[in-house]
Amino acid sequence: MPDGFPDHLRGNTAEEFATKIAADWQKQRAQVSKFDPARSADEYTFTPSEAIKGIVGDVSKDPVFNAARESAFKAGVPKAAFNDFVGGVYEALQKQNLLPAPYDPVKERAAFLGEEGRGLNDAQIVEKVTPILEGALAFVTELGNNGTIDQAGREQLLSLMDTAAGARAILSLQKLVARQGLSPGGQGGAQQPTGNDLKGRLADPRNDRDNLKYDRAFAEETARLYQKKFS
Repeated sequence: MPDGFPDHLRGNTAEEFATKIAADWQKQRAQVSKFDPARSADEYTFTPSEAIKGIVGDVSKDPVFNAARESAFKAGVPKAAFNDFVGGVYEALQKQNLLPAPYDPVKERAAFLGEEGRGLNDAQIVEKVTPILEGALAFVTELGNNGTIDQAGREQLLSLMDTAAGARAILSLQKLVARQGLSPGGQGGAQQPTGNDLKGRLADPRNDRDNLKYDRAFAEETARLYQKKFS
C-alpha cells in the first residue's frame, strides 16, 4: 500500500483498495456536482415539499418564482442549491401565513352561490352560475365598447370575475346601474337600456321564480324594460 493515502482508503488487497478509491471518487463527484452552475434560468427546477405542496400551486405561473429563478441565475446559484433555497423561502412564508391559497375554480363557484348551491355538485353549480356570469360579462364588455371605461379598465373588471368576491362586485355594479335606470353609457333614465343591458338583467336570479332570490318587482321591471325595448 503506497504511503500518503488516508486510512479510510487503505486496503489489504489491491482489489479492496480499488473498490474504496472508486467509491470515494463517486462521493467526491457528487459533492462537486452540487456546485455546478446553471447555463440558464430554465435549468432551475423546484419540487415543493409535502408541507407546502397544496399551497404553492403551479410555480411556473408565479411571477415571484420566475423572478427568483432569474436572480439566482445572475447570482450564480448552483442548480443543486436552488431547490432547497426556494423551498425554504416558501416554507417561511407559509409559516407566517403570507402565502395565499392556490386558485380553485370549483371552490370559487361554490362560494359564489353560497347557500343556494348547498348540496349541488359542480356540474349543477356551473349550470346555475354560467348564465349569471355571462350576463355580467356582457355588461362589462358593453362598458368597454361604448367608451364608459377604457381597455385597461375593462381588463381589470374582467379579471375580477375569476373569484366569487370579484364576480359579486361586478353583479352589484350591474344591479346598481339597472336600479338607477342607467345604461352602461351612463347619462341617466332618459336613455334606453341596450340589448346587452337587458341580457345581463335577464340573467339575474331575481327574475327566476324557482330561485330563492326571486324578486317580483325586479322581474316585472325587467319584463317592462324588455317589452319597451323591443315593442
